[in-house]
Amino acid sequence: MKKHLTPIVGSATISMARIIIPLCLAFTCVSAWAVLPITGHSSVQGTPTGDRESSNQQLPVGPDPRGASGAPNPNDYGMCGVLGLSGVFSDNQTVAQIIVETNGYYGVYTNWAKSNTHPPILTWTCVPLTDFTGLPPVSDFAGSGPNHFTVSGPHSETENSGGPPANACIWAGLEGAFSEAPRDFLYAGAGLNGSLTPPNDNVLAVTSAADVTLTTSAFCSTFDATDFSWNYYPSTPLGGGQCTLDSMGALPCIPTTAPGPVGTDKYWCYISGVFGQGPPDDQTDVVKPFSLQLSIGGSPTTYFGSVVNSNGLAWNCLQFKE
Repeated sequence: MKKHLTPIVGSATISMARIIIPLCLAFTCVSAWAVLPITGHSSVQGTPTGDRESSNQQLPVGPDPRGASGAPNPNDYGMCGVLGLSGVFSDNQTVAQIIVETNGYYGVYTNWAKSNTHPPILTWTCVPLTDFTGLPPVSDFAGSGPNHFTVSGPHSETENSGGPPANACIWAGLEGAFSEAPRDFLYAGAGLNGSLTPPNDNVLAVTSAADVTLTTSAFCSTFDATDFSWNYYPSTPLGGGQCTLDSMGALPCIPTTAPGPVGTDKYWCYISGVFGQGPPDDQTDVVKPFSLQLSIGGSPTTYFGSVVNSNGLAWNCLQFKE
């Protein structure tokens, strides 16, 4: 069954970990992979153009990765998403998004006003398809995007994008004055909505405010000519949850909806949307830098969330064993 995705057209700080842990029983030793995602963040050292600065960095995997000769790099097929977002989005031209470079690899692009002393930072997370088991051949891999959806003014809207749950539509960041409406509820994200027609379609969702324009985006990935479907956490595309400032208290929010904590050995997790920004402490027009992050730590390694000067984040995960 074809998923009808439109083909995609079109140096970062990186932390890579593929750690081999020896497991010894009696006189026999084997090795097991303790898999951590590839992560990094965008640069705050931008290239000036007029009254703006921008940064563009290539990421290690892509939906159509090609080498210098133009031939595909089969080991570099993968997906990338947002692991964190921070800074000040001071105007409607501020951008922090994952894009696709001309060589078919993902990249991360940021743009901000020179006068912004807290430029946007996008923490990214990438996963090669080789980290998953049970996938169809990479020759059947198909992607679409970026899918964009823009809302201006005090409106809350959704748009069908990316097709059924078999297409993993991963949020890719936002553009707009996310920090300039501190007393209003704002949201930008991507996910699944079972109430829409056709049911369970992937959607892009935005809640904007007066004088604010927000654009949300996502990339979708599936396998063509097959009945393949991704396994989400906990066992449904509607899995995942939220970390909010109210629910967090003094401790980090730990994603623990059944069946338990989310380990990096079983799941690749990403932020699927952000809620912002919440009123500043002094109730004036002074906007403080926000931070919404999914972090990795502990033993065994698990995901946990943190929220600073904002209202919260939404998250979801894909299971490595399909």
